[in-house]
Amino acid sequence: MKWYKILLAAAVVAITTSCGVTVQSSFAPNGTMLNMHMEDLQYLGDSELTVTYDTYLGLFTRIRTINGNDFDPSVIRYASIRSNASGAAVTGISPVLTRASYKAYEEYPNADYFIVTRQESKITMLIMGKEIESKATVKAYKIK
Repeated sequence: MKWYKILLAAAVVAITTSCGVTVQSSFAPNGTMLNMHMEDLQYLGDSELTVTYDTYLGLFTRIRTINGNDFDPSVIRYASIRSNASGAAVTGISPVLTRASYKAYEEYPNADYFIVTRQESKITMLIMGKEIESKATVKAYKIK
């Protein structure tokens, strides 16, 4: 009979402690919005990003050239061109082209905003893989 009381007491303690509710809230807004139009931006120019690479058996990738220069695996340069504030790339720039996007930052170091306007790929089929040449055009803008 004593173990029933211990079991009942443990059940009551478990129920009362599991019913606790905690609410954490912040008085800061979840996001902010800035409405900009094209007349608020100054066009600086555009740059063309190119990457040539091979894929074998759909698993292995070997980069051959980046922006017309031979690829050197000891030099790693990345840049991220995003199209919205949440960090997700709306335009869907390929991960391989992120290796070449540093060129846009080098050509226009004072640019505040980049837009990927065109992206294309040329695929040449090989016996056990394919050779792919990806190109993207990026426009650079500065806020007035």
